[in-house]
Amino acid sequence: MTRPSRLRGSMPQNNQYLIISQSGRALAASANHAGIDTHVIDLFADEDTAEFTLSNTSVTGFSDGNDSKELINIVAEYTNNYADLSVVIGSGFEQNPELLALLEHRVTVIGNHASIIRQLKKPGIFFKNLEQLALPYPEYFTCVDDSIKGDFLIKTMGGAGGGHIRHYKNDSSLTSTSFLQAFLRGKNYSATFIADGTVAHVLGFNETWVCKENSDFSFAGAVSNVSLSNELRQQVTDAIRRIVALFKLKGLCGLDFIVEESGKYSILEVNPRPTATFELYETQGSLFVQHLAAFQGKITEPELDQTGSRALGLLYAGKSITIPRLDWPEWVTDRPQAGKQIAIGEPVCTVHAEGLAVEDVKQQLKTRLADLRESFGFTVEAA
Repeated sequence: MTRPSRLRGSMPQNNQYLIISQSGRALAASANHAGIDTHVIDLFADEDTAEFTLSNTSVTGFSDGNDSKELINIVAEYTNNYADLSVVIGSGFEQNPELLALLEHRVTVIGNHASIIRQLKKPGIFFKNLEQLALPYPEYFTCVDDSIKGDFLIKTMGGAGGGHIRHYKNDSSLTSTSFLQAFLRGKNYSATFIADGTVAHVLGFNETWVCKENSDFSFAGAVSNVSLSNELRQQVTDAIRRIVALFKLKGLCGLDFIVEESGKYSILEVNPRPTATFELYETQGSLFVQHLAAFQGKITEPELDQTGSRALGLLYAGKSITIPRLDWPEWVTDRPQAGKQIAIGEPVCTVHAEGLAVEDVKQQLKTRLADLRESFGFTVEAA
C-alpha cells in the first residue's frame, strides 16, 4: 500500500473530495479541470493521477474482507484529517456493495446507494425488472441444468472490466456469485448518460471492443459519437429513462448493449457509476461538477461537441515488464510510475485519439497502440 504523498501547496480544509475507484485518474482530472481539490484511493497510483490530486493512496482491491478492512482504515485516516471530506464513488464496488454500505454509515458518500447496486448486479432482480419494463435482454440462468442449449457466457455478478467473462462449456459449474448469459453475435456498444433519479440525458453512444492480448473479454477501448439509426438511438434513450426512473439512478452512468446483425438490440448491463467512456465527452466543462450536481437534483443537459469523435484504448502488457523512465506522449494517460512491475496481461496505460471521422479516429488509435506496443516489445495486436 502507498500512503498519501506529501501534500503540495496550501490546502483549504473544506470542499475537498476523496475519490475511491479502481482507477481515479479520469475523475480527478475532471475535478482538476474545474479547480476542485481531490484525494484519490485507487489500485494504480499512476504518475498523472498524482499530478491532479493532493494525495493518492493505492490499495490492492475492494472485493474481499481484507481489502474492505484496509480501505475502511484508510478512509478513516482521511476523514480524521479532513472533517468535511466527501467520498465520490467510482468503479470497484459492484462486486462488494456491502463495503459501500459500510462507507455510507461512516462518511458522506456521493454515489448510487449500495441497495441500488445490489438490484442492478443481481441478474434475478435486474433482468426481471427489465422484463416488467418490456426491455430486451439476453437469456440468462443462475443455475446449470440439462435444459440449457446454445452458446452462453459465464459472468461474475458485479464483475467489472470484462476480465471475469469466459465461454461456458457443458462441464462448467456456477458458483453463488456467477451466472450464465446467452452469447449474442453482434457489435458491442455503450451509452454514456447522466441522471438525477428522474431525468436522464444521454451524452453519447460509443462502440466498444474487447482485448486480443488476453484472449478474453477484457475491456480494450471505445470510440464516441458512433453512427446509429435514429430508431435505435431513441429505443436505447427511452430504455435509459425508464431504468433511471425505476432504480432512481443518479450521476454519470453507463448502459452496455449489443446490436445483432438483424438490428435487434439487447441490454447487457447498467453501470451505476462513472464509466471509462465519460471522459470521451469531457470537452466543454467539467463532468465531475455535473456529476456532483446531479446528486443535488441540479441536473442540466450538458453542452456537447458532436462535430467529431474521440477514442481511448487500453494497452495490455504482452509480457511482464518493469516500467522505465519514459517521456510519455501527450496522448497517453494512466501512466504508471517508473519502476513499477506489470505482469503479462495487466493494463499498462490508456491511449487516446480524436478527429472528425470515427473510422479515422479508430485508425489513429490503432496506430498509436501499435507504436507503444512495439516500444515495449509486445507482439500481439490489441483490437
